[in-house]
Amino acid sequence: SNGASTNIQANVLTFNDQSGGSAIIGSGSSLEIVANTINATNVGQFDIVTTGDVSLGAITTVNGGINVQTNGNVSFTGTVSVADGQDVDVDSLSIDFQNSLNVSNATITLQAGEIDFTGGASSITGPNSSLVFQAQNSGDNINVGGNTTTGDLDLTDTDLAAIGDGFASITIGQSSGSGNLTITGA
Repeated sequence: SNGASTNIQANVLTFNDQSGGSAIIGSGSSLEIVANTINATNVGQFDIVTTGDVSLGAITTVNGGINVQTNGNVSFTGTVSVADGQDVDVDSLSIDFQNSLNVSNATITLQAGEIDFTGGASSITGPNSSLVFQAQNSGDNINVGGNTTTGDLDLTDTDLAAIGDGFASITIGQSSGSGNLTITGA
């Protein structure tokens, strides 16, 4: 929408594409979806591509995954539940899951300058899934553990406690990464 902010407010917002296509939402400077529930039914992929901040309420997908790409910050304020076998990909300046994230048999790839899980202990679940943390830029440093934020990608003790049991793999960093990985309190 040509640089303008987009604000969508609803109690229940449903994307239902009988052809199984993608629900693509684009916005110029910022996108805020305030809904108690966002349902993506018969949607192959729930895509959000914007240049600004993205704020999302509760999301439930039935057939597809979630892809958010932005130069701004992304916050998920409600519970995010993704269909079995469907991936979650978020690439932004910062990512904040303020509630829970639930997937199974999928890959969660989070690439940002900062990632926060503030939904409490074991609020991020992914039985038989892969969880991938990547710094926003391949040369950025990553700090794991402790409770200090440094301006690098920091996965604090609080963030780590939010990761529930059952993930098949957890990857921190990327093969093209050249930044330092520091582990505190191991």
